Amino acid sequence: MDKTKIQKVNKALIATVFATSGIAVVVPPPQKVAAATSPFVDINQYSSHYDNILKLYAQGAISGFADKTFRPNQNVTRGQAAKMLATVLKLDLKNVEDPYFKDVPKSNEYYKYVAALQNAGIMSGYANGSFMPNEVITRGQLAKILVLGFKFEVASNFNHSFQDINSQSSNAYYIQTLVDLKITEGTTPVTFSPFNAVTRGQIASFIVRSQEKKGNVSTYKITGVEDDTVYINSEPYSVPENLSHIFNEYNADVLKGAFIEGDISGKSIYSVAKLTLNASGTSSRKLQFDGDYKSFGGTIVVNGNYIDFNNVTLTGTMLVNETVRPPLHLDVSYYKPLAIGRVASNNFSFINWSNPEKPEDESSNSNPSGDLQNWTDSNKNPDKNKPFENWSKDKVTMKNVEKHIEFYNSTVSRLVVSQSGTKIETNTKLPRVDIIGNVREFEIQGNIGTLNLDTETALTIYGDSNIDWINYNSYTDLKLYIDGRVGTLYVDNAYGWLDIGDYTYIDKVILPKGEGPNNIFDDFLNDKDNVGNITDPDGKPIDKDDIDNQKPADKTKPLIDITKLTVLNGSDVQVEFTSDKVGTYYYIVREKGVEVPTKREMVNRIEVDKNVATGTASAVNGKNTIKINSLGEKKEYVVYVMVVDGAKNASDIKSQSFQMKDSSPPSVKSLMVTPLHGGTRAEFTFTASEPGEYFYYVRKKTTAADPTTADVMANPTGTGKALAGKLGISGLLTGLDPEQEYQLYVVMKDDSGNNSIDPIPKEAIKEFKTGALDNLPPYIVGGELFLQDEIKNEFYVTVSEELDSIEAEKVENYELTGTGIVNQGLQKPIRPEKVVYNKAQKRLTFIIPSLTGFVNGDNLVVTISPNVKDLAGNEFENINNTPVNTVPRNTAEYIHKDGEWPYLTIIGEPAINAAKDQTLVEFNATKAGTYHYLIMESDLNLTRDDRLGLIEAVQLNATKFKVGGKDIPIIGSGGNKPAQLGKQKVTVPLPNTIPPLDPFKSYSIYMVLRDRSGNVSDIQTKHVIDDRTAPVIDNTSIKILEGDRKATFRFMSDENGSYYYVLRKVGDPTPGPTTPEEVMAKGITSSMRKGTNEISLTLEPHQEYELYVAVKDRYNNVTMVQKGKESKVYTFDEKQNKTITLTDRGNGNGNGEMKYTFFSDGTPPKVEDPIYKRIDGKTFEVTFSEAVDTGFDFKLVQPGTTTPITPTYKHSWKDVTGTNDWESRKLIITFNTEVKESFDISVNAAAKDKGGWTFSKDRAEYKYPTKENTITSATLLADTEFPDNKEISKKVQVVANLNADITWDQQYYYAVLNKDNALTPDNVLDVITKADSNNFTSIPGGAIISYGKGKITAPSDASMAETFTAIQTGGSSSKTNIFQTGQRIYLFTKDKYGNIVYAKSKDSSALDYVLIQPRTQ
Repeated sequence: MDKTKIQKVNKALIATVFATSGIAVVVPPPQKVAAATSPFVDINQYSSHYDNILKLYAQGAISGFADKTFRPNQNVTRGQAAKMLATVLKLDLKNVEDPYFKDVPKSNEYYKYVAALQNAGIMSGYANGSFMPNEVITRGQLAKILVLGFKFEVASNFNHSFQDINSQSSNAYYIQTLVDLKITEGTTPVTFSPFNAVTRGQIASFIVRSQEKKGNVSTYKITGVEDDTVYINSEPYSVPENLSHIFNEYNADVLKGAFIEGDISGKSIYSVAKLTLNASGTSSRKLQFDGDYKSFGGTIVVNGNYIDFNNVTLTGTMLVNETVRPPLHLDVSYYKPLAIGRVASNNFSFINWSNPEKPEDESSNSNPSGDLQNWTDSNKNPDKNKPFENWSKDKVTMKNVEKHIEFYNSTVSRLVVSQSGTKIETNTKLPRVDIIGNVREFEIQGNIGTLNLDTETALTIYGDSNIDWINYNSYTDLKLYIDGRVGTLYVDNAYGWLDIGDYTYIDKVILPKGEGPNNIFDDFLNDKDNVGNITDPDGKPIDKDDIDNQKPADKTKPLIDITKLTVLNGSDVQVEFTSDKVGTYYYIVREKGVEVPTKREMVNRIEVDKNVATGTASAVNGKNTIKINSLGEKKEYVVYVMVVDGAKNASDIKSQSFQMKDSSPPSVKSLMVTPLHGGTRAEFTFTASEPGEYFYYVRKKTTAADPTTADVMANPTGTGKALAGKLGISGLLTGLDPEQEYQLYVVMKDDSGNNSIDPIPKEAIKEFKTGALDNLPPYIVGGELFLQDEIKNEFYVTVSEELDSIEAEKVENYELTGTGIVNQGLQKPIRPEKVVYNKAQKRLTFIIPSLTGFVNGDNLVVTISPNVKDLAGNEFENINNTPVNTVPRNTAEYIHKDGEWPYLTIIGEPAINAAKDQTLVEFNATKAGTYHYLIMESDLNLTRDDRLGLIEAVQLNATKFKVGGKDIPIIGSGGNKPAQLGKQKVTVPLPNTIPPLDPFKSYSIYMVLRDRSGNVSDIQTKHVIDDRTAPVIDNTSIKILEGDRKATFRFMSDENGSYYYVLRKVGDPTPGPTTPEEVMAKGITSSMRKGTNEISLTLEPHQEYELYVAVKDRYNNVTMVQKGKESKVYTFDEKQNKTITLTDRGNGNGNGEMKYTFFSDGTPPKVEDPIYKRIDGKTFEVTFSEAVDTGFDFKLVQPGTTTPITPTYKHSWKDVTGTNDWESRKLIITFNTEVKESFDISVNAAAKDKGGWTFSKDRAEYKYPTKENTITSATLLADTEFPDNKEISKKVQVVANLNADITWDQQYYYAVLNKDNALTPDNVLDVITKADSNNFTSIPGGAIISYGKGKITAPSDASMAETFTAIQTGGSSSKTNIFQTGQRIYLFTKDKYGNIVYAKSKDSSALDYVLIQPRTQ
């Protein structure tokens, strides 16, 4: 088709064409686009953070509440933030390890998110093991987790202007990172407010901005390469064998600063999907990327310059980007297959120039190899060797090389070039090269398989190259100035001109259907000798010598410009543009932010999913008009326009952005009027439905008709603006009369020109009445300034009445003075940073620059200016409105009381370097101040009284420190340096030589913190230097406890550590341990403390044992040797001891092996009190605690003397068959006659038991009673069961007087017998036996009717009138046992010595009994 003819217009798209004016109205095919809507009822497109909230909502990272609200101003908790971030970062939420936060159990709704972030090292908990998921997250905390989560490179320079953050502040460098990336700004130009809470709206913007900066891709920066280790963000990562040919020290220079993406975890690189090279060499020193003759499959992005790729096969795509710009956000999937074009075939053959008339299929048979024909064969065609001969010195070359890349023994599957001025050199054929975007120049030195051209600007290609196939897809001009041959040039369209150089030869050209070479080549008459065959896409030949194929006349592209764009309403827009040529225009409308269409897309109107509206029509020379319908209300768009003239010269694409109008009328909602105190003003509030101008009109209440919207707008009382994100409006009505009724009308005109509806709705009208007049000035209540929040530096005062909120919140209306305010070194008044007025609480809150500089006793005074007024306009109290000699109540004072004690906590164990001459101590300070430390021997008992002395010792560089009255050497001191609030690490030098170190001692650091008020923390200590010798053990002993089944081994140690012991019986066939290591391996262990230690042993009585002991200190020094060669074994009461002699293990220096042999007997023998007399009066029992082994003898002597008694006796041991020698036994002493005197037994002092112990008690006593017991009477008592018979009763009252010495442990017994029956010794023994066992059964013989017992526990028991009840002692259970007149009643006592003493009757007969007397009633 001839380019001189205008292309036909697609009439189906044209509604009306005005030929004379050049106006065309085009109806685009797309349906109407819906206006932007919000899923939440409390936010819309005018709300702050709206777009970012919707983006996170679409990702599922954030949601609303059940009432369909979002609540953007609600604070975010740590748990909620964890959920949002883990979702956005796409962390693994299934395979998480439990972080064991005590307040986040697995049942917690945030568990998996918190665990995933903790596992990834992004969020952590607190020192007490909690996470605090319900605490609000602060701006500072959020900065840290965003930097860690999105893996931003942490800022290295600290250069912002925030006064509330310094380099020592928590999270300071994370905050700097976000500031550098423009993800956040401060709350003011000079404050960041790191401790302020983050709202739901704010966190949405924080996260979305971070996503936009990072693209939410796991990208890591290579900071260095050493051997087989790659340093990513300065952290070492290992490289697998299959990547070691790329990531090695040889390639370190080109890899430095590169971004790497792929499977990277656990400090290892497993695979690489993308590698972005950012480093650049120079023209004289290029960077080397060597592959060691192996392949690499990831995408490579080349942002750097002067790079050589050597000995590598790149099987992925290489993107050559602009050096000075950030990397293109493109991946392999971005590049689509070309819509029209071909790929060079492996069996393609070039035209045989030696015989141009020969058909192509014949010539191809002569070159079955598929290689280029030998163009230099002079025998066949000596004139056709010109591609290889430089005929001229004025070859066209690329002068401005912007990027230079070389391939040596290397190839890449696909090379994509978007950098203009790129020069490629290669000694191997590149299979595929794509040139895209705005590349204007390109140079190739080497051969290419397929070259795809799809640029938006005219392109010139230079170089020496043979190219198998070129797909020319661009809608722009192409200048092909290469020295070499092109196998096939496939021309996709006729919208650009083609110019070839003098040394460029093309075997075959494929033109679009209906086009001739004169419509494609800019000067075909000159170029045709360098062109072989020409065909259409179907292979139909085109005659290149046709007479019509003349040089075209028109090569200039149309010049167009969009001159006017008018948004007509909420759905229609009119675009006006000019063109200097007649032709066809094309337009596309896309939403703002969608990528710019290419010329191909403009002509073909493809990428339908991106296009909102498209169209085409005839363009006239001059003004053209397009009307576009059915666009989305309030949406933002860009219209793109391009004109193609009759010669198919395409203009540049012109664009214009615009936003559609709102066609809905605005409305006023929730209008409220509050009359203010004072009677002359009222405050009104309402919510605007959308941004725009509002008008209000106030009048005294009347019955007149309401004004119209036009009336209010024409004659308003006042006006204002409702802004996007600030649709809540408040205003002040002034100049009102007190106690009057008024009417207020509010109407609007939105930004699209829509007015409120008529008549004015009732909700936009409000009636109100003003209050009474007030002329009293406001004042401060109480005169005290209160501290509200120390972290936020907030103070407040309470005022007497409501204030004008505007003047109340102006900082210039307040002065701060006092000793706590320092301005450039001088105490001058300053302004608060911010003032917040709380109307409900009548409270003014002041935010001051900082409270951290206050010390105890500092004061802060706030003075309020008269400019602060109440709601009636009365000035704040001042000297002009208060009576003379009255102090205005316009000041308030705060006095700082620093009662909070500082705390210093040393975190973990200090890290010691290999040389042991430094330690890294990390500590946490609850207040800022200075830290101080001493290094002295460990385990010193420093008290709170030593704190100031420690600081003084540091400041005086003292060499000794007095502890408990003893001078302790100081081997290191320091500090006296600032301690920041929070965590801090300090390096402490350590001595590591002897002296000053004592090899027998370990050393610790003793630290304190002094805050700015002079308060000093408690002393904290941590061990830093090990001792070099084993513990010194002495004062060893074994005490065998009473009963001989337990023992305690006691020893002294000079340091803490562990002890081990093995206890075995002598004669055990298993060999005993001989080394400390054997004792440690076989023995029982426990902690050993400095000082006295005790080991509890379990024994069998009276056995020979061996105890082996070894000790180890905290530094693994081990010994089995004690100080001295002797130990002791003690009785349980430690009154007797024996020496244990130890084996010498000290090479003659007096030390012994800790092996102790002993006999398990710790209870000395003793003779027990009392000596017990049997009932016969002649036989006595003496109890001994255990068997006596040697030297036993005894004497019976008068009490308390050594004088023997006179009665004769004999003795024997009671049979002890089956009795162990540690059990008691009895000595039986028998006298010839009854003994009626007291005596003692005295044992020989030389007697010993089996354990070799002498008697601990060698004397026992027997006491003979000298006092008598008497019985006065026994009388029956009244008995309701036998009312008429006074001779019988179940109860009898006995009156008696007994021996009252309660130390004899006396008990009394009674027995009732029928008259004429006597109590025998056997009866006595039976009564005692049965009564003691509480077994009141009948006694053989039948004489005893009843019996019982009692105990004398006090002297009052001796003179008694005791009632005894008859006890059933046998016979029939149906019979009742009773007492009867005339029965005998015996009363006797038995004491601990076995003495039985009868109570004698008091009459002259002195019988052992009395008769029972009848009852008196």
